[in-house]
Amino acid sequence: MLFRSYKGMKDWNTALDILKIVVDYDDKNPAIRKELIEGYSGKYAAHSRLQDYLKLSNISQSYRSLHEAMDDFEKHIVFDVGNFVFHRTWNIGRIASVKGDEVTIDFAKSRGHKMSLKMAIDSLMPLAKDHIWVLKAIWQKEKLKDKVKNDPAWALKAIIKSFDNRADMKRIKGELVPSILTQSEWNGWSAKAKDILKTDASFGNAQDDIG
Repeated sequence: MLFRSYKGMKDWNTALDILKIVVDYDDKNPAIRKELIEGYSGKYAAHSRLQDYLKLSNISQSYRSLHEAMDDFEKHIVFDVGNFVFHRTWNIGRIASVKGDEVTIDFAKSRGHKMSLKMAIDSLMPLAKDHIWVLKAIWQKEKLKDKVKNDPAWALKAIIKSFDNRADMKRIKGELVPSILTQSEWNGWSAKAKDILKTDASFGNAQDDIG
């Protein structure tokens, strides 16, 4: 099985992607549950709550729908100390602790904010450490501005990756102007960006989005 090949290479993301396809066709095979647990355990080996969240999801129990168990696990696993989240009122925060059913988050204007794990799952959007919103929150403005201006390909990749690998120029501009670039700086920068989107093969189907 392909899963075992990627497992051997410790390419856990690809291994899990393969297993999820298998689950769509065969969610009754108990061996799949074992392999999913192996995949999740490999990918999140450094996570402080891995075993708790595996147990909470009941992924090893045959009575639990595999799709539901996977969804449950993946909603919980993003909550670990040091991870970033977004709240529509308090903006960007960083998880300070997860103890039992209580999560403590440090928001800029509400440090040490506590909420239940269930409330956190319902009200917080997990953000990757390289999400553009996180970069804008933790990098000094001048450092980020210099990086964006001097490396437009990096900026494009950072923004597009932040939004499920799809963002048009309107969205990109919204993330950069006026928080990072002025309108006049954007005019020159966007011309370079459009050239990169048209010529760099790593930006698939970009021409549909650049307008």
